[in-house]
Amino acid sequence: MRAHLLLAAAACLLMAPCSLAKRPTLRLVKTHREYKALLKHHKENTGLPVIVDFYSDGCGPCRQIAPGYKQMAKQFRDRAVFAKVDINQNQETSQREQIRSMPTFKFYLNGKLRHQLSGGDLNSVQQWANKLSREAAKANVRVTMEALVEYYKEVDPEPKKPRTPETLAAVIEKYGGEDGGPQHAKLVRKLTKKYGKGPKTVAAIRGKGSSKKKEDKKKKSKKDKKGPAKPNLHLATVDQLKAEMEKRQDAADLEAGEEAEDEGVGWQPNGAAPERLAIIGGGPAGLAAALYAARAGLKPVVVAPSFGGQLQGKGVTVENYPAVMGGTGPELVALMSKQAAAAGAAFEPQLATAFDVTSRPFKVTTNTSTFEVHSIILATGADARWLGVPGEHKYKGGGISTCATCDGFLFRGEDVVVIGGGDTAMEDALVLARTSKSVLVIHRRDSFRASKVLAERVLQVRYKRKCVLAGARA
Repeated sequence: MRAHLLLAAAACLLMAPCSLAKRPTLRLVKTHREYKALLKHHKENTGLPVIVDFYSDGCGPCRQIAPGYKQMAKQFRDRAVFAKVDINQNQETSQREQIRSMPTFKFYLNGKLRHQLSGGDLNSVQQWANKLSREAAKANVRVTMEALVEYYKEVDPEPKKPRTPETLAAVIEKYGGEDGGPQHAKLVRKLTKKYGKGPKTVAAIRGKGSSKKKEDKKKKSKKDKKGPAKPNLHLATVDQLKAEMEKRQDAADLEAGEEAEDEGVGWQPNGAAPERLAIIGGGPAGLAAALYAARAGLKPVVVAPSFGGQLQGKGVTVENYPAVMGGTGPELVALMSKQAAAAGAAFEPQLATAFDVTSRPFKVTTNTSTFEVHSIILATGADARWLGVPGEHKYKGGGISTCATCDGFLFRGEDVVVIGGGDTAMEDALVLARTSKSVLVIHRRDSFRASKVLAERVLQVRYKRKCVLAGARA
């Protein structure tokens, strides 16, 4: 029975020959099989480096750097392959790759892991992308039949066994076919080691497949015009069928790769008529307004960066929002965005820089566009409260931060200080307690003004994680 099922599955695969789709700019890898097929394909066929971002929607830094990572993928188009793995959807890959923090980037060349880094440092990602793409360019070579003939005439004019065009063609086919690539670079290194110099090379044809494969495909297409061939599957063994199915499945996985796009409905300013409603802000208030306005048929435009919203910085569990049990801030915002988009809201993922409300219709200006609108809802949320002490702005980003979720990884294993006694301070202290050596909470009152649940949780961490509390005592 098992063999019959394999025969049927193989028949379906053989009757529908695969054709690889155009490689996407940014691939979302959904399964571990697809992950392995991706690395194998670019090791054997293109020689391009593969850069993988392991992320989660519940990670504030992950969402913050996502636009920059996508832009980098466009910048390195045809020089490197950029991919993303959602650790919640593709748990097998994240577990096998031993991902412990997010975002984590892995850099592969020729199927080998060359480097790994954690944290939202896109500059380091770009440096390694440049480094590996330059190395890959050196392997982008092709040895032609003519060059190989001339080479052997020079380095070994009198071989023990005569060389024929057939034997030389077999050598080229053994090393990946006439299109060249990493295998041809390997052939050049091998010949250089043996004879002291290598043959002349030209640029390879990336990922096209060998000429022999092309000819076989042409012959097959001619046969297909006469009618679909009926494979003799009953002559194949179970192991042969399994191998063929895995091969076809790898090709299908590569073809199924999709570009990872931002959330929301695509939007462009309409110069013919003003928009009915613009909502400035992408937090819970703005998205709730977008949902109700969309359901009322107002077709709202939400103007906010994709990493915006105060709730996006909440890496701890959200416990005081109705019907939410166990979700983090970014996860909640992601769900609200999808819900608003499904209702008909459009998204402009840019920062609003100016308003003109002196005449109607109003004008809204963003980083990249200006459009007119009849009504505006401001849902810009809250901003960080600074102390007003000397040096706080000078050292902002150099040791002083207002977002523990965003920057906490920079101080892993260090002694850190949290100033404040409200809910935000308690949440940041809990986030930092996971990775920091110690957390010192400084508050001007004799007790925290945060909610009782959060305050008690911080005081409990004092014993579990050996955090140091000052200014407020249990």
